[in-house]
Amino acid sequence: MPQDEDFGDALYAISGGNPLLLRALVEEYRAFPAERRAALPSPEAGGPFTQAVLTCLHRGGRETVRLAEALAVLRDVGSVECVRRLLGISAAAASQTVHALNAAGIADGCGFRHPCVPAAIAHAMEPDARATLHRDAARLLHSIGAPSPAVAGHLLAAGEADERWGVAALRDAAEQALADDDVAQAVACLTLAHRACDDDQRTSAIKIRLAAVTWRLDPCAADEHTAEPLAALRAGRLVESHMPALARLLVTQGRVDAAAEVLERLAQARGDGSPQASEAIRGNLLGAQFGHPTPAGSRAMVAVSRDADGAGRSPSPTARRAAPRPGMWAVPTAAEGEPAAAAAERFLQTAVLTDTTIEPIGQALRTLIHGDRPDRALPWCQSFVEEADRRGAPGWKAAFAQAQAVVMVRQGNLRVAEEYATTALDCLPEKNGSVFACVPRSVLIYTATAQGRHGAAARQLNQPGARRPVPYRVRAGLPVLPRLLPPGHQLLPRRAERLPRSRPARPAVGPGPGGRGALADRRGRGADPTRLPAAGGEAGHRAARDG
Repeated sequence: MPQDEDFGDALYAISGGNPLLLRALVEEYRAFPAERRAALPSPEAGGPFTQAVLTCLHRGGRETVRLAEALAVLRDVGSVECVRRLLGISAAAASQTVHALNAAGIADGCGFRHPCVPAAIAHAMEPDARATLHRDAARLLHSIGAPSPAVAGHLLAAGEADERWGVAALRDAAEQALADDDVAQAVACLTLAHRACDDDQRTSAIKIRLAAVTWRLDPCAADEHTAEPLAALRAGRLVESHMPALARLLVTQGRVDAAAEVLERLAQARGDGSPQASEAIRGNLLGAQFGHPTPAGSRAMVAVSRDADGAGRSPSPTARRAAPRPGMWAVPTAAEGEPAAAAAERFLQTAVLTDTTIEPIGQALRTLIHGDRPDRALPWCQSFVEEADRRGAPGWKAAFAQAQAVVMVRQGNLRVAEEYATTALDCLPEKNGSVFACVPRSVLIYTATAQGRHGAAARQLNQPGARRPVPYRVRAGLPVLPRLLPPGHQLLPRRAERLPRSRPARPAVGPGPGGRGALADRRGRGADPTRLPAAGGEAGHRAARDG
């Protein structure tokens, strides 16, 4: 046992001089192996010291135990008045019992001498009694105007929030947690708020916010959270004020077809369902966020049809209605490229990375990358990767690592592009479960194929995520490949020409709406990388053998 004054002071500070507690504390310290002992005593919940504390409490009677439980639940906001109101006892009784706990060396004022004590007391309670006390504590703290995080903490501990004020406190606490980059706490608050809310419009709003917050950690889980507001939209129950946030979120996830559907509904809600109206709304919501609205003549990043020779062609009126609106992910024309790039860079210089700015930041980066200025986008991508890493947001990190991979593809650096795409996938808890995962996987397919490693490309095509339904997955995945490449670049035209013309090649993915969209060419024509053969087809077997 150390004999220095600091060690003795620590023993007294924890035990309050109570012989029973002091003896238990010394025994617990001695029980630790010499190599694991700290310089000062540090008891643990469930150890001899906390067992001695519980023994002292039970010797004091039921009222002493009840008041100690109330103090343990209230923690830092505990006071004689709060305890009196929480337990429904007189001020004199509360004050007398608090004094007894201080005299016994267990408490110091209305707090405990060591943090392991309240944890041990709360753990010893019956679960239902503990939940009831937390629920009552939340109601009490709300009535006296305590901060939302304190109220929300008790609601989370109780596992329920039945009243309207509880849902509001949870939502406010979630935003404060996000300000501190405590995403797990924010997700917990929003999840409980959604479960407790009984209003359709508020539940949709909470789900949209929950999807945006969850995207920081897991894009796949964020995809799942958008199912409910999308169902409300299609049933006509989603109010207009929630539609812009939902559209921006879907674009961030790469689900541009669903985002286009939301914008069409938004245009209808505003009294004009024409394609021009939804295009104008799209420009105001997306590209205009960094000061440069996307014009109608911009080059579209999605819903591009191609002939067998790779030349673009205008889709039919039927296809135009079924496909996402051109320009959802649009880049400027050559004539306005520099003004748009300058506007994007001005925005990036002042942008703060948050759940609401992630989409306009992405649009600004796309403007640079696909506006033939990828070298100017790369430093911004790296800066945002480092910030996302520092703030513990793997979903954000994956988004910017993916952008780095696209830059490297356009610059012809396939090895580094592969590294960035792998980094993006490694950030995802479920690498095959989201639309977002299709883009870095597309980069891996392209880089492996371009380097002659066809077996590696076939393995990527055969991942479980490649079998998701096309309307949900494909527009952020393989069809992005043509937009990654420099103008005029084609992928493996000779291999594509080897496909037998007498028999249709098996599509790499299933058909989109109306049997069109991102399909492998059923006639074996052309060299578009969206027409890569499936791993199970004849060419796929040959690729696996060659790789």
